[in-house]
Formats: sequence, structure tokens, C-alpha cells
Amino acid sequence: MADRGSNKLMAAREFSEDDLSLFSSLAEEDGIRLVDWRQFGRPAVEGLGGAFHVQPETAGAIVDRLISSGLVGHLRVFPRGVPAVQLVEIEFGSSAQR
Repeated sequence: MADRGSNKLMAAREFSEDDLSLFSSLAEEDGIRLVDWRQFGRPAVEGLGGAFHVQPETAGAIVDRLISSGLVGHLRVFPRGVPAVQLVEIEFGSSAQR
């Protein structure tokens, strides 16, 4: 039986395993800690959000990787630490409707 119109639309709104591998590969790198993860949609992942804690020296490169992936709809970057920045929190969120 051929895919119906609604099935085709839903398939376009799902994150693939390759899409999600970006976040897991970042979380496995030294100096990067995944501190929050939310995924929306069952069984297909239709949206996600979370936060990384990274060293200030690597924050720019991580933000660049997230933006260039095309998977992230919004980012918020917060320096943490007074008086000197000790870590940077990068919050991200996305919808599969990109």
C-alpha cells in the first residue's frame, strides 16, 4: 500500500537518527556536559531541547557547529561565574518543522 498524504507529512516532521547523533557526539567530547535534554513526540521525535555546559574557550566552536547543522531553531548562551567566567551554558531548542 502506498504512503498516504498524512504519512508523508509526518515523515518530514521527524528527526532522523543521523540528526540526533550530532547532540550525542557533542555530549561525548571532553569538556562538554549535557545537563538537560527534552524530546517531544512519541514514537517519532518531533522536537527537542536541552543545554550544554562548555568551557568558555570552546563555546564559540560549539555554537558554530549547532548553527551550521541546521537542526537548531534557537540558541541562548549564558556565561556562568563571577567575577571570571568559569563555564558557558548553551541552551538549544528545535522543531522538526525546519
